[in-house]
Amino acid sequence: MKILIDTNILIPLEPVHSADIEPQRSAALDFISLCLKNNIEIFLHPEGRKDIENDKNQIRKQIRTDAYKKYKELVHPPAPSKEMMDIIGDPIPGSHDEIDIRMLASVFQDAIDYFITEDQKLRKKAKSLNLQDRVLSLNEVLDLLSRLFPSNIPMPEIVKRLPVYSLNEKDPIFESIRNSYPGFDVWFQKCKLEHRESLVIQRENSLAGLCIFSEEKKDQIDGIKGKVLKLNTFKISPDFSGYKLGELLLKSIIRIARHEKFHHLYLTTHEEQLAFSFLDDFGFQMLPNRNERGELLFVKNLFPTSDARLLTPLEFQIRFGPGIEKLEGVSFYFIPIQPQYSRLLFRETEKQGELFKELLPVENSIRKAYLCHSNNKQIASGDIVFFFRSEDVRSVVAIGVCEYTFRSQDPKEIILKIGQRTVYSFSEIENLTKKEVLVVLFRESRILEKPISFDELSRMGAVRGSIQSIQKLKDEALPWLIQRIVE
Repeated sequence: MKILIDTNILIPLEPVHSADIEPQRSAALDFISLCLKNNIEIFLHPEGRKDIENDKNQIRKQIRTDAYKKYKELVHPPAPSKEMMDIIGDPIPGSHDEIDIRMLASVFQDAIDYFITEDQKLRKKAKSLNLQDRVLSLNEVLDLLSRLFPSNIPMPEIVKRLPVYSLNEKDPIFESIRNSYPGFDVWFQKCKLEHRESLVIQRENSLAGLCIFSEEKKDQIDGIKGKVLKLNTFKISPDFSGYKLGELLLKSIIRIARHEKFHHLYLTTHEEQLAFSFLDDFGFQMLPNRNERGELLFVKNLFPTSDARLLTPLEFQIRFGPGIEKLEGVSFYFIPIQPQYSRLLFRETEKQGELFKELLPVENSIRKAYLCHSNNKQIASGDIVFFFRSEDVRSVVAIGVCEYTFRSQDPKEIILKIGQRTVYSFSEIENLTKKEVLVVLFRESRILEKPISFDELSRMGAVRGSIQSIQKLKDEALPWLIQRIVE
């Protein structure tokens, strides 16, 4: 993205002395910070120098002239076109209006994406050229960039995003990596110097899980188009095997990748290190070639490929999820869940700061199970299930995709089939099986940042009365609900 700033934006950014500090300085600095974080290019127009040259205070003029040199200048900016001049008229040669029009021409001719100015008169001209959505004030561009590049990616509380240079390379989790990779220490030093990032799961004084990641050059992977995020290291401490921390790290890194517009995840591994069932379960595909070190190459697509239409809804979810669902050819159901089970099954729906002393596999996993006494026999593989948290928030808080369902009154059969997927204890399952139990095995796809309240569901005609048991979405509300969940 390329943004042109007016001189009236440069001035609050570069005060000459304390008396020159303007009210907009804080907003201007926030704007610059957002641009730097998101690789947005900032330009000044050559005509902007004339505003500085007209300053009669020689010292201030010199300081601002020097400050001007810190920014890129738009090279050979386009001149106003006849079409543009026919709309707004010819300015007086050498006037400030002429400077304004030359700056506007940069937007009109698509040399830049946005032009930022606090000049109201100039913005009126922009409106007459139908450029009002691209000629913005500081506050407007801050709002735009904050929405386009939200800085806070919701993450499970126990997962932290840290620069690699902040990690303790003596942590026990690195021992097996160091033993299998002779050049580890040199590589780790390189990661520090390059400011690579990591996701870590910290338990007490050591790391329980770690993923170091970085953008991969596309030309190193044949046939892959779009941005690629490489998982340089993906490791769970042996002390925490069975806690589904691999699934927790994976859904966290996928969330980051989607947010930062990556199209693929990529990793390499030696055969002896291969956790093939894990990679296969979550949609990683092995490429036919190996790299120069003889390692196997795996890619996971995060967005539908050309063959997606041939996949069943569940196959689609495995290949591209979590975070995306196949919404065609499926049914949609609301499933009520009590708060005490919701906070365990969907840990992220709890308020940040509520620490969980006990680490439970079901909280971390992508694959989960829900048990109830519903008579529903319609939910099928690939159907979308909306979990409606009852009693307190009375809202849809999470979206899942059904793997399969079964009915049973045998607690042992249920335990054998659902394993660590459930929030229920054996005694609770025994109590449930006094009647026949419906078991819904599903994949968590998304935690809703904006839960859908019962009032909203009712107002839009999505439900029939209160949601006290599994309920199918009313057909007439489907277009609204699809739009609501893809916002």
